[in-house]
Amino acid sequence: MKITIRNQVKLATIALACGFVLAAVSPMSAQELKPVSEPPLFGTFWLLSSKLDHQPSPPYPCDPYKGALPVYEMSGFPGQYVIGDSPEDYQQLQAGGKSRVLRMNALDSEDIPVPGEDDGDTNEYSYTPPPDIPNFDKYIGQSFSVIDTNAAAVNDTNLYNALLSFPDDTNTSPTLQILPYQSDCLLFKASHFDYSGETSRDFCLIVGDDLATPLFKTIDLSNVDTNNGWLVQGSIPCWQVSDTTYMMVSNISRIYNAFFRVIPYGGPAITLNGYSDYDIVSNTISIQADITDLSGITSEGYELTVGDLPARYALGTNNTFNIETPYSPNGLEDVSLSVFNAARVFDTNNIPDNARLSFSGGQSVSLDFENSTFLAFASDYCPLDVGTNYVYYYVDQARHIEASILNPANGQPVAAFSGDTSGATYITIPWNFTEVDGVTPYSNDTYVVAFAASDISSPSGGIQPMDSSSGTTLTITNTIDRYGNIRPPEGCLLTYQWDDPSDATGSYIDDKADQAIAGNLLTLYQDIYQSLSLTQYSPSDCGPNRNLAQCHPYNAEYKSWVRILSQLTNSYYSELTIAQAHGTGGFLGGARYLTNTIDSSDLEKWVTHYSDISSWRLRKATMFACYSADVHLIALGYPTWADACGIRPVGIENNSLMYKNCGLFFGDVLGNLYADNELGGNKTTAEIAAIVDQTWVCGENQYPGGCDPTYSWKYAVQSTINRFQDFDKSKPSIAGFLDCVYTSNQDEALRSLDISGVKQP
Repeated sequence: MKITIRNQVKLATIALACGFVLAAVSPMSAQELKPVSEPPLFGTFWLLSSKLDHQPSPPYPCDPYKGALPVYEMSGFPGQYVIGDSPEDYQQLQAGGKSRVLRMNALDSEDIPVPGEDDGDTNEYSYTPPPDIPNFDKYIGQSFSVIDTNAAAVNDTNLYNALLSFPDDTNTSPTLQILPYQSDCLLFKASHFDYSGETSRDFCLIVGDDLATPLFKTIDLSNVDTNNGWLVQGSIPCWQVSDTTYMMVSNISRIYNAFFRVIPYGGPAITLNGYSDYDIVSNTISIQADITDLSGITSEGYELTVGDLPARYALGTNNTFNIETPYSPNGLEDVSLSVFNAARVFDTNNIPDNARLSFSGGQSVSLDFENSTFLAFASDYCPLDVGTNYVYYYVDQARHIEASILNPANGQPVAAFSGDTSGATYITIPWNFTEVDGVTPYSNDTYVVAFAASDISSPSGGIQPMDSSSGTTLTITNTIDRYGNIRPPEGCLLTYQWDDPSDATGSYIDDKADQAIAGNLLTLYQDIYQSLSLTQYSPSDCGPNRNLAQCHPYNAEYKSWVRILSQLTNSYYSELTIAQAHGTGGFLGGARYLTNTIDSSDLEKWVTHYSDISSWRLRKATMFACYSADVHLIALGYPTWADACGIRPVGIENNSLMYKNCGLFFGDVLGNLYADNELGGNKTTAEIAAIVDQTWVCGENQYPGGCDPTYSWKYAVQSTINRFQDFDKSKPSIAGFLDCVYTSNQDEALRSLDISGVKQP
């Protein structure tokens, strides 16, 4: 790795890129050191304390103290310097001279005296270090951006000329160069970094305050240490890395050291140990996870699922998960561990544009579950409108069954069941959300289902210990979704965000969005019942009031997400399409032209403040914004965007009698243009969003008389992905029930997981 540092960074911080080039220095004595009256702009700077202790630390590329401590030139070693960084070491080098009072915290060095001068001061040394705070706080104000050289050439000639001052690369090895620029700012030029083989790791510029700190550390999920190591200053998706990339870090701290390196990084690295794919397992199994992450991470969140549902487990030492497999259906199931963090440092008052704010890593193993008794269908989050909820279990032989539904507040049963089976069978536990009398409405929001299967020959049947030879006990706690029903099927609220129309690219994107969303897609929805329209539907085909669509773009005239999305509080809209917008995962909007942002909790507030609070969840929501599929926003204190729209995780919607809904979000950067393999040329994000919606509404045969509103949401998304070369790179993520259809005529069938009427080519 080649490192080039040009000119001293004239701040109290220093910068180093991929710092592996360290010069060897011979043993030194006081006679080899010559004081310098003015510290050089650049060179190799060693701390004297580390040399005298015979444990040399890596050198600095420029004076880290900016002349606040004495600097000595090493005789016979051009460009090599030593910094006297402790009272004792400084006094040794004075050879009887009197040292001066040195002001470490001074930013200007003109008034710092030359080392060795004697003006009668006592032999005193003063050092006031900056406050000892975590690295997250040290760098939280620094801002990272990727420089568009074409835009700089047109709009910022000073910046463009500064970029031209980087020396030409004379080799093909990966090289990172750094230059100071204006006030408190650094420019970076990255050349020949090949990310063509990466699929999940980004090009990341990381920052730390100590070169000796290791890049990565081992993570213990039960006790994460806080050692203030390396953090992500900024990232570029692997598929957007070019042979030469220019970057900027502004608002550099004037107090704390800041070293920079480049690494491929995609979040925590996880290895699952104990089982291989397709191993047959039963009862309680133990899976151990080896986890490594950047050394600056001070907190980690994690999620363990089995078949897209939360796993039933206990976390032991050394990241060992003791998983109870009978709480999942028999057959092949993916056991998946996802670990996430907030490794990206940023100021919440200055949100970076289209940047990944959190990172996550995952690993899974596919195991063959084989249990004599297991939970087949939990039906969690079932709403009251269903009437009677059903929980299913399975036994593989004749068994005595005892089950009860309990109020967790007092442990009292509200329903009880018992009996014997003659052989292998599914067992249904029904409950109509009432107290023990079968009439009084149940008042708690959760309930416990206790199920026990034992040998019929057991003297008293009863609930037996888990995994005992005589039977199995399974206990679950479900939630009643009292205010989570789907909105009645009506209109769609359409919106999108303008880019700067004064820029040629922005003007092009805005014009295409106006045409595709405010024009074509809006017309499709508003004319859905027209005899001369593309669809030619009637209310009996797709439901009444489906033509109530409106489009309110976030543009030069309508500069407020609040004014737009707060319209979801009325009863006109059951669906939402955000066709293009800037995003960071936790926030929607922003950028240089239109700066207003909202977070996912804002959207959740507007969706839930529906005129009929008992039916607030959207039927369908799409959000064409960068990182909108980030499922780990809870680590940052926000609901996911899917949660905000009332879309439950795929596993829960597939394993419950709730009414179904669906959505589309994105796990990576969402570019403005995509290559169209069928037609040639390019399509904008907004045009692709219109294609997804139109495919869901019209189906496979999109011509008058051929349209069909019973095609699945999965088909609408997947068929669009198949058309566009770069669309899949943005990691489209389907949320909710994959077999949702546009028509409302199948809502009852889908609630009970009957997809016989869904078309899926």
